Amino acid sequence: MGTKVKRVGADFRTGTIAYYGPDDMTVTKVIVGITVGAGENFIDNKKWSSESKDIKNDNQILGEISAYLNLSKVDSVARIERVLGCPHESGIDYPDGTTCQACPFWANKD
Repeated sequence: MGTKVKRVGADFRTGTIAYYGPDDMTVTKVIVGITVGAGENFIDNKKWSSESKDIKNDNQILGEISAYLNLSKVDSVARIERVLGCPHESGIDYPDGTTCQACPFWANKD
């Protein structure tokens, strides 16, 4: 009979799923991060995005996220249920110190 051993402490892996979009109802970007230990050792992340459609319940993307979490051998998954903010990155998609022109909903909220 096999015994499943649960990793603890420094070897415990957590996957965190975070949603971003142009407003608080539409998900156009999902970021999954993997940490080891008590969350202070970030080891990897992967992003999924769409410029035009809500992807929160997209079966293909959900399957890819599940496969990524399994491949990363996570012990636990945390998912933030709400949209956290604009999917665009300051300094990359728009100048630092300004608000994203593509997502006026998040102006003064991020």
